[in-house]
Amino acid sequence: MTKENIELLSRPVLHMTIWGVAPREIMGKYKFEKIKKLVQLEAANHCMICDRYVPHTMQTKDWIFTHEVYHIDKVKKCYTLEKFVGICQECHNYIHIGRLNVLYNQGQVTEDYFNRVIKNGDRLLATINLEKQPNDDFEEPYYLEYNNERFVNDIDPEFAIDFYKKGGKIIHYNDSKFLDEVVYYK
Repeated sequence: MTKENIELLSRPVLHMTIWGVAPREIMGKYKFEKIKKLVQLEAANHCMICDRYVPHTMQTKDWIFTHEVYHIDKVKKCYTLEKFVGICQECHNYIHIGRLNVLYNQGQVTEDYFNRVIKNGDRLLATINLEKQPNDDFEEPYYLEYNNERFVNDIDPEFAIDFYKKGGKIIHYNDSKFLDEVVYYK
């Protein structure tokens, strides 16, 4: 457990135009599985944030998640990949607290689990005198730059089309596609 990795818990939720836009989606399953295995080996069955032992078995369904860590340039409104870290489900859910809240509201996680994740994340951040940061420009359109290409999702169709016309790539985010199939990446 390092201060640098605990700090990851304080980072704000992703901007809406980045949801579902990640190097794992761009590089494809085969390449990502190789990275995932390397991250799992590096983690050695321990969360790289809280240091909890993670058995990583199908019986327990408790495994190391490969989480992308980004640098966010608020001037360019750009995300770039910094590194991958192996973390437990609870730390991963705390980082993606917006998603956790949706799961809770849909009844997919219990109130006890929800509260335990929040309490543990807050406790870890308190050890380094930090708190979860709000995303102060959540609805502003940001993009991901990866391998010299730029990507967004289709959550804001007007922005996505304009982005596409300027050479950007669009990754589909949800069940119903808003845009013509030809504009999507892959």
